Amino acid sequence: MTAGIATNRKEKIKTIAHALAGFVIFLKGYNKWDNGHPFMGAFFVILGLLMVVAALRHHQISRWIKSFDVFMFATEAVVLGLVAYSYYQESKGGLPWAYGLSSGIYLILTVVFYRRGLIVKTNQ
Repeated sequence: MTAGIATNRKEKIKTIAHALAGFVIFLKGYNKWDNGHPFMGAFFVILGLLMVVAALRHHQISRWIKSFDVFMFATEAVVLGLVAYSYYQESKGGLPWAYGLSSGIYLILTVVFYRRGLIVKTNQ
């Protein structure tokens, strides 16, 4: 098995979801930085890069953090919520709603994976 690369379909989908969220957050940070907001831009760029790296190193990190998917989905939900708020402040049309919906979906996924982890632990 290659280190850091998902082997089954579900793991690949989760890895892609985490990496895409990180990439979108990175792009928002770059946009903020380019538009004269270096603090917010650097914040989003660093978080986006960390999320992409964490997604690609999912298997190694999950050895230390047992509920890594829950942690990632919760972090992504909060950051996507901040991106939605940022777009709302910029008076963008539908973008705040799209990012707010994405944040809500990630919150739901956080609860689903958290509960799934509890069920697995109680059945063992």
